[in-house]
Amino acid sequence: MQRKPNPRTLAAAFLLASAALSVLVLARRNLYDDEIFSLHLVTGSVANILRTAAEGDVHPPGMYLLAHCAYRILPSFRWMDLFPALVLYAGLAVFLFAVTPLLQRTRSQLCLLLLATLHPQLLMWDTTFRWYSWWTGLALIALTVALQPRIARPTLSAARALTLGLLLACLFYLNYIVFLFAVALAAAMFLRYRTLPWKLALTRCLLTLGVFFLFVAPQLRTLLTVHLPDGRAQRYGFAVSLLRLLQSVAVSEAYLPWHPLAILAGLVFAGLCAAGAIALWRRAHNPQPEPTPPASVLESIVLFGLLFFLLVAASGLGGKPRNGLLLIPVLALPAVLTVETLRPRTQTAILIFFALWSAVGIAHLLGRYGLTKSTMNDRPEQVVALVERGLASPAPRSQPPCAVVVTYDSGLAFALAQANLARLLIVSPYRGPGGARTLPPEDCARPRLYTVQSYLGGTARRVQTLNGELEIAQLYIEGPPSIDSFSFDPDARLKRRLARVPGLGADLGSVASLPDYRYVVTSGPIDRAAVQAMRRRMTHFVSGYETGVD
Repeated sequence: MQRKPNPRTLAAAFLLASAALSVLVLARRNLYDDEIFSLHLVTGSVANILRTAAEGDVHPPGMYLLAHCAYRILPSFRWMDLFPALVLYAGLAVFLFAVTPLLQRTRSQLCLLLLATLHPQLLMWDTTFRWYSWWTGLALIALTVALQPRIARPTLSAARALTLGLLLACLFYLNYIVFLFAVALAAAMFLRYRTLPWKLALTRCLLTLGVFFLFVAPQLRTLLTVHLPDGRAQRYGFAVSLLRLLQSVAVSEAYLPWHPLAILAGLVFAGLCAAGAIALWRRAHNPQPEPTPPASVLESIVLFGLLFFLLVAASGLGGKPRNGLLLIPVLALPAVLTVETLRPRTQTAILIFFALWSAVGIAHLLGRYGLTKSTMNDRPEQVVALVERGLASPAPRSQPPCAVVVTYDSGLAFALAQANLARLLIVSPYRGPGGARTLPPEDCARPRLYTVQSYLGGTARRVQTLNGELEIAQLYIEGPPSIDSFSFDPDARLKRRLARVPGLGADLGSVASLPDYRYVVTSGPIDRAAVQAMRRRMTHFVSGYETGVD
């Protein structure tokens, strides 16, 4: 008889492979807009973090404080993201080590681990100092602590209720989506502990709530008076929220919606939903014995996943699909349970398809192409190389070349600042670490001006204003300008056609005015004396990436 592999050994192998791929993706990917905009806060003082989070942000201060600590330990804007990834993988390990042994068949275990650890959506967002990684890791630990998958007939001790209250409080200070998490968790716990005496269950529930509100009380006033009113822009209509959340779970943002594998993944997902609905209908119309303990805990996890999905979608938070990152490992379980109801050959075919879909999605992430998050496709290093070549061009030692780059692209401004190029002035609307405020005082009599047109989202007024000021800068180029295009986008034509469809959001809505390239650079010499005059006419741009305003 062939010996089955140990399920926890399988889980450890998949977790190690996933973690290694996450490091590779982190090494390749662009820092995205929210990360870049947060760096000035993360690198500031703790007092400034607390003050800013209380006065002008929509998030509690937890993620900024953790990122501040991570940066102090590992002062790299990229590699500091290893710390939140470590938290996420700790949560994944706790969850999967408890749940994987509950599945009897090795094929089912492989399918669960493949979807829970190598889902492209997970690998796209699991290494960021924003709240997603920190929160998802802790949420998986809280879910496992609450439902106790390893124990056949669990009890709810006072110590466990106290621990759960503390974990929920930690999740609160990372993101307020914890309230949706708590509602779904309460329903799952009601199913899991339905045989407990109601007085004991009520006592433990009150203990958890008491501990939770004791620790979150100092933040409640800020939540009600600042963060909730200012957070309306973070929510989308129900239809958009539902569709984008479905896309992230079934297809992932590592694919554009029209990719053949994305379409096939959507069809497979729809087929599994139909098969699951049929299985539930048959079960409802056929008498069933009392579920065994493994079945009971699996049912409670499935209930949590489905309810949390509906709550995120209904709240409008699904419009940013990364808000539902927790759904990736949790909803892998109902997908696998549905696959188990199919014929063995069909199960094998689906497992092979999932592996192919995951591999191609990972290739998209590593290659930075074909991603729904448009700024993650950018290649700002190509523009940086152009500026660097200009600064390295032959010139008299007494008058070395200088450069002025005007851009409203936060990722490009950040990449230029991080390149540490001497004699470079960055003029951008954004603030962040690094970047010179002025040109050297005497040693560059003939600067070269680079104006960069790129994808620009936001309101029509904002787009018109920033593009108008960029055109003002171009007027100061002396002589015929040079025009260079970088970062070719093979999907630009179709994106422009879809940009007019309501509900697609800013990721596609900003492409309508551009050709098939992410960056169009217009450059030429500029009189040193004209630089200040140009800057005065560009009121929405500031001189120096370090001192900008939002």
